[in-house]
Amino acid sequence: MSKVRNILFYVLLLVYLGVGIYTIVISNQVNGTYPWRCGLLIMLSSIVHILLYIVKQGYKYKEKGFFLVIGLIGLALGIIFLVNKKADIYTICLYWGLLDIVRGSLEIKDIIPELKNNKLEIVELVISIGDIVLGILLCLRQESGLQVHVIYIGASFILTCIKLIVDEIIQKRVKKPAETE
Repeated sequence: MSKVRNILFYVLLLVYLGVGIYTIVISNQVNGTYPWRCGLLIMLSSIVHILLYIVKQGYKYKEKGFFLVIGLIGLALGIIFLVNKKADIYTICLYWGLLDIVRGSLEIKDIIPELKNNKLEIVELVISIGDIVLGILLCLRQESGLQVHVIYIGASFILTCIKLIVDEIIQKRVKKPAETE
């Protein structure tokens, strides 16, 4: 990555991490206006996801296209929940949970072939499984209350940020031996 892209990548990671932490911090302030804020958070995180796809030049690889699709779906969901005043937090959590399950599953599909060549991918595999678990919890634990759902969403943002950092570390370690040859 060029220096500008590298700086932009880390700035975007900080924004993503900030959204996750902010979501967890405000979890105890959930009230009737929260679905609007949740839609905004989903929209913001999806925009960051799309920008990360572009910065990391995922568009050069057909198999990485699902990152863009997931970002666009999340953006659409965020806009729908932002505009739709009747959307409740349970509906938002259900769709966000399904999105996490799909994203985690697609990432596992992408990681499995790479495990043979790079053992560090096991970290990314564990984090993708965590995405799926968080997605299932978002879908199934509807009765556990709004605060817990918001914490799940924040944890999902933080988990995604960690996954992107691990991915960057893995890519740098793979490039170093190739550059010395």
